[in-house]
Amino acid sequence: MNIFEDLEKYSSNTAIITDSSDQISYKSLSEAALQIGKHIEKRDLVFLVSNNCFESVAGYIGFFQAQAVQVLIHEKIDNILFENLLKTFKPRYIFIPAKKSGLAINCNTIYSFGNYKLLNTDYEIDYTVHDDLALLLSTSGSTGSQKFVRQSYNNINSNAEAIAQYLEISSADRPITTMPMSYTYTLSIINSHLLKGASIILTEATLMERLFWKTLIDNNATTFGGVPYTFDMLKKLRFERMNLPDLKYITQAGGKLSIELSAEFADLCHDKGIKF
Repeated sequence: MNIFEDLEKYSSNTAIITDSSDQISYKSLSEAALQIGKHIEKRDLVFLVSNNCFESVAGYIGFFQAQAVQVLIHEKIDNILFENLLKTFKPRYIFIPAKKSGLAINCNTIYSFGNYKLLNTDYEIDYTVHDDLALLLSTSGSTGSQKFVRQSYNNINSNAEAIAQYLEISSADRPITTMPMSYTYTLSIINSHLLKGASIILTEATLMERLFWKTLIDNNATTFGGVPYTFDMLKKLRFERMNLPDLKYITQAGGKLSIELSAEFADLCHDKGIKF
């Protein structure tokens, strides 16, 4: 099973909403993913230097459908660490924001899409990859690390199905990102919601920025996810005073909340009619 194989059945639905309120349909997302993915071969190793934007999501889906192996790296990774990772992994391709493409030396641009470039490297490929391997994610999420966790196609597919079923996700849902898509948690939100034809609101803004809340309100976000730190920030921002009538549920992962904070948000969300 491929969780993205039926995207076009939602062709008229909005798949992606940017923080400038641009809306991209599932049809456009599917077409973009196909155009990006057709430039690589099955089982090629690809570095996806990501941020929360349409290009990153389209590239991720395109490479997934092409059965490439992706190494997901956040755009803000340290330059020296990025160079070390290139030498260690020797990817055949790099999909990277054009403004950062200078970091990848001795590469040729073979395709440009929006603000991204697909680069072909000159590494001598002296390795093979396991047939089930789909994705490598840095254990540190945003800053990058030489330690990565492996995800198989089955891991990704079954996890997306389980989340969609548990949360009863539908095409009416509108999650907004609160963390980089290079985080396992964020990627699971993207996967499970695209599986059900929902509209994902992508933003690089943090909870501490007005742009985040403007984007959330203007685009009628119905849900977001957070780690314990997220809820510390929400408390400081006096979440209890916010009027967010479209927000239906909040999810949490990445470690346990303190008993006090968990109880506080459970009560607060109950009062607001938000599932938590």
